[in-house]
Amino acid sequence: MMIFYDEKRRYTREEVGGKAFGLFSLLRMDKKVPDFFVVPTGTDISSPVFYKELTAAAERLGGEAFAVRSSNAAEDAESNSFAGQYDTLLSVKKQDLLSAVERVLLSKYGQRTQAYAKKTGVAVSEMAVIVQKQLNPPRSGVAFSTSPFDGAQAVVESFTGQGEALVGGAVTPQRFYFSKP
Repeated sequence: MMIFYDEKRRYTREEVGGKAFGLFSLLRMDKKVPDFFVVPTGTDISSPVFYKELTAAAERLGGEAFAVRSSNAAEDAESNSFAGQYDTLLSVKKQDLLSAVERVLLSKYGQRTQAYAKKTGVAVSEMAVIVQKQLNPPRSGVAFSTSPFDGAQAVVESFTGQGEALVGGAVTPQRFYFSKP
């Protein structure tokens, strides 16, 4: 059973993962978030019923392309982030959603994920998957509440295009510094 962005029930990090938990928290604060649904942790994606549910969920969500993202309970936590360790797939077509969900789920067994888990001592836990409507922004960026270069400042790194190139280190972004209050 998919969990949609407009459901009123409060879900736990263990059910929907850290990233989706954060998205639901933003929605409760009336913040705008691209429409999404979550494949909850423990879902049997090999079931023919799952494929039908996934297809129906994509139809309900609408759109031509989707972002398929990890949402692990240990991800985006206070003590660790796992940022960039799991796969994110952008511009996924409806007919490719099943293989994209599978690839994102399998990325928890990947070399960089396992190395990060070993380094931080944080176990890789069950993973949910977020499927969002793909947005094609004119600019993308990453905000750091504390600059890695100067702890008294926050920083935003931005460039023209989708964020994957920035997060993957393929582009050199513009960098904007802000004084912290």
